[in-house]
Amino acid sequence: MEAQRLGLRAYAGDLNPVAVLINKALVEVPPLFADLPPVNPEYRSKRQPTDRFSRAKGLAEDVRFYGRWVREEAWRRIGAFYPTLDGKTVIAWLWARTVPCPNPACRADAPLVRSFWLSKKRGKEAYVVPEVEGGGWCSA
Repeated sequence: MEAQRLGLRAYAGDLNPVAVLINKALVEVPPLFADLPPVNPEYRSKRQPTDRFSRAKGLAEDVRFYGRWVREEAWRRIGAFYPTLDGKTVIAWLWARTVPCPNPACRADAPLVRSFWLSKKRGKEAYVVPEVEGGGWCSA
């Protein structure tokens, strides 16, 4: 990216496919859209002939527009799977493998987790409160 900022042609490679994707998104794609206006329908409907989009500002506008569109479409399609609890939207579910308790008198399912803490950072403490369904909770 630094070579590109200086106006030099830049090439990159990596064995990690995630790094390759990031390089493509940061180094190869933006120059293809340099100085071009956005193509999203919202911009097209209110286009001004004097609008100027230097460098990758048109691409950035399209990324913002289509990012909002994807978020809204995803919410429309799968938003029902993210319920609201106590006024907050659940955005993730945690899953833990369970095993039956070795105590023959109990046999309740016990989760295999090291800790119920998600974050112990000061001011951002968060932990999971397990919800027991069906049988009891085994602490043996």
